[in-house]
Amino acid sequence: MHFLLGIGLLGYVLVAMATATASAAGVWLVYLALEPFVRRYWPQTLIATTRVLSGQIRDGIVGRDLLVGAATACLWRVIAAAHRAIVPDQRPLLCSEDLFYSATKAIGEVLENFPGAIRNALVMLFAIFLLRLLLRKEWAAGLVFTALWTGVTIWSHGSGYDIFLTIVLYGSFAFLTIRFGLLAVISLVVVSETLGDVPATVDASAWFYPWYIAILLASTAFVVWSFRESIRPRTHQPLR
Repeated sequence: MHFLLGIGLLGYVLVAMATATASAAGVWLVYLALEPFVRRYWPQTLIATTRVLSGQIRDGIVGRDLLVGAATACLWRVIAAAHRAIVPDQRPLLCSEDLFYSATKAIGEVLENFPGAIRNALVMLFAIFLLRLLLRKEWAAGLVFTALWTGVTIWSHGSGYDIFLTIVLYGSFAFLTIRFGLLAVISLVVVSETLGDVPATVDASAWFYPWYIAILLASTAFVVWSFRESIRPRTHQPLR
C-alpha cells in the first residue's frame, strides 16, 4: 500500500509490531518449553540449532544440516513436478501475487517463509519427540508420525488431496528430524516454500519466468553457500 503520514499510519505500525512480537514470543515459549526435555533425551537434534543461536553460523555441522534440508526440498519439488506430469487432473499451481508487485514485496514474501518454517519445524520436532518417548524406537516414531500427519492432512483437505505427495512430504520431515535435527527441517521448509512461490517452468515466454529464475538463483546460491560451510572443520563443543 501507499501510506500517508498521519495517525492512521501509527495504527498500521502498531499492528505490525504486535503481530511480529506475538509470533516471536510464541516461538520463544515453545522452544523454552521443549528444549530442556529434548536436550535431555535426544540432544543430537539440537546441536546445529544451538550453534546457530550461539553465533556459530559458519560451523560445519550447521552447513551440513542446511545443505541436507535444501537438497531434500529440491528433491521433493522434483518429485512433485514429475508426479503432476504423470498424474492427470491435477489442481493448477497458483503463484504468490506479492512476488510480482515490486522487489520489496518479493523479498518480503521470501522472508515470510522463515517464521512459518521455524514454527512448523518446532511442531514436527515436538510430535516426533513425544512419539519417540512412547514407542522407544526412532524408526517407529517416524512411521507413526508420517501416518498420523498424512491422515490429518487428507481428512482436513478432503479425499481429493494427493496421498502420495503427502506421504513423501511428512516422511521427509520425519527422516530429517530423526537423522539430522531441527535446523535441517527448517531449511527444508524455507527452501521448499520459496521454490513453491512460483511454478517451475522452462518456457522463457511465460510471464512469471524471470521471477522463477530469480528464485532459482537465490536457492542455488543458498545451496552453494551451505556446501562451502559444510566442508569446514567442525567444532566439538558440548551443548550448554
